[in-house]
Amino acid sequence: MGYVIILDANAIIAAGYRINSSPTIKPFITSGDNKIVIPSVVRDEVLNNYTRDNEDFLQNRDALQSMARRLGVRINIDADVQRDFPHDFDSEIRELGVDIIDISQADIALILRKAQNVEKPFKKKHQGNNRYKEAGGVKDVIIWSLILSYLENKRDEKIVLVTQDSDFLNRETGSLYDDLVTDLTTVGVSKERLTVLHSMKDLVTRIIEPSLPNDAFILSSIKQSLESNGSYLEFKTEDILDMNPEEFRSAIHEAIDSRLGDDRSVTVDYVEQTTAPHLRDIRMLEENLAYLSFTTTLKADFDYLIASDEYYVMDDETRRYLTVLDDEWNDWTLLVQETWYFDAEYEATIDVSTGELQELVLSNDLTIQTEDEYGSSRS
Repeated sequence: MGYVIILDANAIIAAGYRINSSPTIKPFITSGDNKIVIPSVVRDEVLNNYTRDNEDFLQNRDALQSMARRLGVRINIDADVQRDFPHDFDSEIRELGVDIIDISQADIALILRKAQNVEKPFKKKHQGNNRYKEAGGVKDVIIWSLILSYLENKRDEKIVLVTQDSDFLNRETGSLYDDLVTDLTTVGVSKERLTVLHSMKDLVTRIIEPSLPNDAFILSSIKQSLESNGSYLEFKTEDILDMNPEEFRSAIHEAIDSRLGDDRSVTVDYVEQTTAPHLRDIRMLEENLAYLSFTTTLKADFDYLIASDEYYVMDDETRRYLTVLDDEWNDWTLLVQETWYFDAEYEATIDVSTGELQELVLSNDLTIQTEDEYGSSRS
C-alpha cells in the first residue's frame, strides 16, 4: 500500500503557499497509490493567512514607497501585481487529487472529552494544586478530530503527518505528544506506521526521493551523458532568474533582511553564480524526464542606506565590508554597498534526450555562506 500524507497549514505556508512545491511531488502522487490529505479547516487557514499576509504586504509597500520618496530613492514595487490565490490553490488541490476532510466529520464527543481532560492538542493553563484548564487550541483539536476520522478506515497505508505545530509536537523530542499517539492507536494507526515530518522539504528528501526509480546503471549513464554535453553544468544565473525571477529575488532579500533587518531598503544590484552546480542526486520521474537536485554558490552585490553616525562608530573590521557609494546622500545618510555569498539548493526536471531544462525551483532559504571574497563573515 502507499502513503497517506496529511498536511498542516504551517507546512504549506512555509513552502510558499504551495503543495506542489517540488518537481517530485506531482509524479509521486499521481503515479501510485499515494494520497495527500488536508482537513477543510487547514485549507481555510491557508487562505485566511494568505489574505492577511497580502494585506500586510500592501500596507508595508505603501509605507516603503512613501519613505523612499522622502529619501529620494527610486524603488520598483509593482502596485498592479495581484494573484487570485483561492483559485490557484483550489486548482492545485484538484490537480493533485487532494482529499479534503469536511468539517462535518469532526467528532464532537472527542473534542468535548479532550477539553474536559485538557488533552493535547488543547493548550492548558495551570490553576494550582495540579489542576489545569484548557486555554485555547480549539482549531487544532478540530483538525486532529478530522484526521482521526479520516484514518479510521486506513488500516494498511503508511501515514505521514507534516506539521511544525507545537500543539501537536513535543519540541524536545520532535515527536507527537503521548495523548495524540494514544488517539492514533484507537483508530488502528501504530507508531510503526506513522512518520512525523516538519516541512515539505523533509517530505521530498525522506519519503519521495528514496521512492523514485534508482537503477544504478541507468542513472550512471544519464549522469555521464549530462556531464559530457554539459547540460546540467550550463545552468546560468540568467536561466534561474528567467524561470523564477520573483522567487529568486525574494529569497535573496529575505536572506539579507534576516541578517541586517528589514528596514534597510535593500536594492540588489548584481547577482552571479560563482561555482559550477554540484549534482547531489538524480532520479527518473518518467521516460526521458529526470529529476535533479544540486547546489551552487551565488554572489550578490546590494546597496542600502545607513545613518552616518551608525557607519562612523563601526569598528574597522566591520566597516571594511562596506563600500561607500555616496557619502553626500544627505546630511545624515550614506549609500553603501556590500557583497555576500550564498549557498543555494535547487531542484530541476530535465529532458535527458535533449538536455532541455523544463522546471527549476529553489528548494531552500538561501544560506549566507560568507560576506566577502576572502571567506570571512562579519557578525
